[in-house]
Amino acid sequence: MTEQLRDRMLYRDEEFQIETYPLNQYFKLTGIDNPYGDENRGRTSLCWNGYVATWALEDGRLYLSNIEDILVKGKEALNHEAVFPGQTACIFAHWYSGEINVPLNDAVKRDGDDDQVAVERTLKLAFQSGILISEEVVLKYPLTPNAIEIGLTSTDVYVRREFADSLDGYMPTPEQIERGMLDEDGKVRMAFIMHARKEKHPFTPEQLERALTDNNVHIRDYVTSAFREYKFTPFQLMRALNDESDRVKNNILLYYGDEIQSAQMIELDRLSQDEKYHQARTVVIQKIDYWNEIDNPGIYFVLNTCQQLAAAGYGKAYYLLSLLYSAKQDGDGNQDRALNFERLALDWCHANQDNDDMHLWNDLGELCQQQEEEDCFEKAAFWYRKAAENGYDVAQYNLADCYRFGLGVAEDLSAAIEWCKRSAKQGNKLAIANLAHMYEHDGRTNHA
Repeated sequence: MTEQLRDRMLYRDEEFQIETYPLNQYFKLTGIDNPYGDENRGRTSLCWNGYVATWALEDGRLYLSNIEDILVKGKEALNHEAVFPGQTACIFAHWYSGEINVPLNDAVKRDGDDDQVAVERTLKLAFQSGILISEEVVLKYPLTPNAIEIGLTSTDVYVRREFADSLDGYMPTPEQIERGMLDEDGKVRMAFIMHARKEKHPFTPEQLERALTDNNVHIRDYVTSAFREYKFTPFQLMRALNDESDRVKNNILLYYGDEIQSAQMIELDRLSQDEKYHQARTVVIQKIDYWNEIDNPGIYFVLNTCQQLAAAGYGKAYYLLSLLYSAKQDGDGNQDRALNFERLALDWCHANQDNDDMHLWNDLGELCQQQEEEDCFEKAAFWYRKAAENGYDVAQYNLADCYRFGLGVAEDLSAAIEWCKRSAKQGNKLAIANLAHMYEHDGRTNHA
């Protein structure tokens, strides 16, 4: 049997042949005879319908954008007005309910490599009265490990999503899971976390911490509700209790109510000063907005911990206290306390600047930037760079801002994007948001 010419679908700026003929449903529902397929006009065995229609998906609606008359020579071609008299092109397909299958390109190529792997992928689009109600990509199994690796490392975010959603029966390697949980796309990260947990992958403390602070609220909601076999630290619980999402807060109250009471706090006393400081720091560096003791018990818990550290002479806590008090709304004298701890922090950081401590160097940079001195930005950029080159994601984000706005260094958008990318790759959610903003507003299109 001669292979038939197929209708076309415009999807994501590409044209695909489809395995469905939505216009035939219109003829059947209305009782109108197909004028293109009239035997008296002469039909070609390549196209018994007599036409090839082009369809487009825009804003979740299916549109007929063109009808090409396929006929033998010597006949006058018909346009779309043979079926829709008086109507212009791009006709909303309100009559169509059903599924359209779009065979996608079957070559998945890894950027920078010559390797290509043939993978049969079909896009299934379901419509109700011309409105898109579901969209799913189905991959033909079995997928080889090589095909999966290439799909998961594609520069096309849609391809990464398709493969991340199609891992049933396949256990990603620890390297693939780590890469997936650091992906710039929240849907990819979510798919990897859900699949890895289903396959009983043991998550590291670092992976759990990133998931609990992910800028995708669905990930935070999922982790705080589904990972109850893991023992979260007191700081993680108190931070989640202060989450902007009510669902995350409710998860903590519902599933961890007993653990946020005194028994869990007693365990905190067993931590060393360094451990207490680093856990408190993970809360404070999220750029705390205004808070008070009643509505934000998690932050109040962190404040008390930092006060205990400072009272014991632990100098790193001074800067955290200055940030906490400067944002504290309730009570009197908070700004005076913030300024006092800022002076103590600046003196302590200067006295210990030769220590091999990237957190200290970044703090010193932020403190220098806050001073009203002529060279404050130059000093800040110096310390940010020292910490950034040692791999600290917060310092990399701060240095990116210096380059973007010309603070203490020559304005350099390329350098700003490069440092922001380094920070974003470590999961810094402020850097991820800032990077997307730079790409959107500064005309950059290369997201590699």
